[in-house]
Amino acid sequence: MTLKMFQSNFYNLPNDERSGMQPQTLRSRSRVQDEDRRRGGSFARVIFLVWPFGSLAFTAYHLRSSWAKNIVWLFVIFFGLTFVISNPKIDANRYNDKLQEMGDHDYTFQTLGHQLYRDTEYVDVLQPLLTFVVSRFTSDYRVLFAAFGLIFGYFYSRNIWYLIDRTSGRFKWYGVTLLIIFTVINGFWNINGFRFWTAAHIFVFGVLHYLETGKAKHLFLTILTVFVHFSFFFPVLVFLLYLAGGNRKHLYFYFFLLTFTFSEASLTQVREYLSFLPSIFEAKVSNYTSDVYEQVLNERKSLLNWYVQYYGAALRYVVLVWLAWIYFQGGAFIREHALAGKLFSFVLLLYALSNLGSLIPSGNRFIVLSNLFAVALIFWYYHSNRQPGWINRIAVLSMPALALYFLISVRIGLDMMGVQMLVGNPVTAIFFRDETPLVDWIR
Repeated sequence: MTLKMFQSNFYNLPNDERSGMQPQTLRSRSRVQDEDRRRGGSFARVIFLVWPFGSLAFTAYHLRSSWAKNIVWLFVIFFGLTFVISNPKIDANRYNDKLQEMGDHDYTFQTLGHQLYRDTEYVDVLQPLLTFVVSRFTSDYRVLFAAFGLIFGYFYSRNIWYLIDRTSGRFKWYGVTLLIIFTVINGFWNINGFRFWTAAHIFVFGVLHYLETGKAKHLFLTILTVFVHFSFFFPVLVFLLYLAGGNRKHLYFYFFLLTFTFSEASLTQVREYLSFLPSIFEAKVSNYTSDVYEQVLNERKSLLNWYVQYYGAALRYVVLVWLAWIYFQGGAFIREHALAGKLFSFVLLLYALSNLGSLIPSGNRFIVLSNLFAVALIFWYYHSNRQPGWINRIAVLSMPALALYFLISVRIGLDMMGVQMLVGNPVTAIFFRDETPLVDWIR
């Protein structure tokens, strides 16, 4: 048990019980609690082998335990093994098609190498390499998605526990709400779009650790996200711009407010602004900023219910209110916590430029990336605040918007979840394949 974890448990004891303890008693209690945690971890792993979803529920009651994040990591791998491809238009279908193509004996590593950084082929390295390696053993897409879950789940679980490990004491009710929202902003079902969404969690991991430690390896990891999804040249440039400019919260805050009203820009202008990129990115940029691509996205959007179209805006405006509150009322919090001050300035800059980037078709995905950082900051601020007052009023008023965001996010995920995820285990998942998503059982 770490000192921080011990202090957390110690200060949750009643005052009279705590004050009467002798050092030997404290050490004995520490050993007992440490042993209980080890037993809890062993029990959780056994549950996972029998019922992974049950182990996830068990972990929710032991968030402070060191083993908890690994159970979530294992569950994401298991989810990949039970992944359901029910819609031919989703990214997962294209990954499956590529796996079948690479499974052909004529497809070699040299073939893959020739396709990297060519006109219309790969400019992202991780996904095609991973697909190629899996294709040498099997053509079952579920194994590929388990491999996706292995990488996605590691950074997903570590980012969640980065938040948890930097708080102490009991979780406040709204803190739990924010933690849940953080888990669904880029939920584990997003291995469907493995490249972008994995890059998002790697980027969050790298930035948070670099802001805290300043270690070059974390900056290097952040830059490497460009090779997971080429579009991450944008947030990487924003982060480098932040590092060069430093903490300028006043400038970034009013720039952030301004971009909420910015709604007009032509794709022609956007393409001109992106013309500085290396030629290897030219085909991808052209595809993502084409008028045809924009029309396709608009047609898809028109088929969605209103609450699906606007659930993202619900979270966006909750974030706006909280960031404004922190700017005007959270000065002490920012001064007291060096990491919070750095993160606040970076969030404002990234969110402002992401608002502009959302004018590009699919550019709104960077709003999702910004929300990950913003919710992390709000979570820490809420847990650090000792003067509730208006804080709790804002929390209560924001709950309907957060509930809408949570429900729609999970609803999207149900399209890729099967019954095996709920009741199966690693053995049954191998022998029984899900063909029907959970959403079809609910309808």
